[in-house]
Amino acid sequence: MPVTDIISQLTRDEGFRAEPYLDSVGISTVGVGHNLVASPLPDETYPMSLARAQQLLKTDLNVIISHLIANLPWAAQLDDV
Repeated sequence: MPVTDIISQLTRDEGFRAEPYLDSVGISTVGVGHNLVASPLPDETYPMSLARAQQLLKTDLNVIISHLIANLPWAAQLDDV
């Protein structure tokens, strides 16, 4: 699945928050689920724009996809479904 499709789906399903908040398990989060504990943004200013949140989400997804492919190379051959 192209990353842009995932970004629009996650933005729609998870929502967007311009200010940091505690997620359902108490982790400081911002944007569209960006974990501020695992990946702090020390120079970030708030409120965050939706465009910035989606940029962070794209970066987060690319990191996860890279780890997935590195650990499970066969996953690169899966179709979108």
